[in-house]
Amino acid sequence: MSNLGINNYTPAYLVFTSDLGFLLRTTKNYKRDALIIRNDADITSGPTFYLLTSLAFELFPKVLIGYQVCLKYQNDRIITDKKIRDEISDEMQKYKHSIDKIYLAFPDLIKALDIKSISSFNNDFAWEYRIKLNTIDNHVAIKNIEAIRYGSFARNKDVATFCASDHILADLIDKIEKYVEDEKIKTDAQLRKAFIC
Repeated sequence: MSNLGINNYTPAYLVFTSDLGFLLRTTKNYKRDALIIRNDADITSGPTFYLLTSLAFELFPKVLIGYQVCLKYQNDRIITDKKIRDEISDEMQKYKHSIDKIYLAFPDLIKALDIKSISSFNNDFAWEYRIKLNTIDNHVAIKNIEAIRYGSFARNKDVATFCASDHILADLIDKIEKYVEDEKIKTDAQLRKAFIC
């Protein structure tokens, strides 16, 4: 068995395992806690469920952005881990909290989730992202992060809640996690090829 030290790994692999590993674990915890709250709810989900699901929906594809950047530098031993982290951060910032734009950047993810369309919606009562799946007639709503935090005091207020599709939302978030986990395995395999044996 090879005794690899930290110097045998590329900066991209170190960012992948440490920084992106932490972001993925955090995102999975948001998802897990959202589902715990959902299962503990008497009848309807509350704002904490929507806040946590919104965070998870936003961060899972942002982890994928990080994987793309790491793969870009998989054989680069000169670049620093800080430069890789900065580039990942810059790429993530391009999307801000716009869940629709993040998902549209990943057509394979949309296909895997069987999403027909995803769009931003806001009016005098709701600020959310609406996902239409190929398998259901109604949309699934994911609240905008600012809207769920500030309600009536958000730039576009959100005082409406539609809980009928929360079970679909919970199922969808499980599928997103599985997709990202599969991508993690593929990325890990690619990045390991750059090791010095």
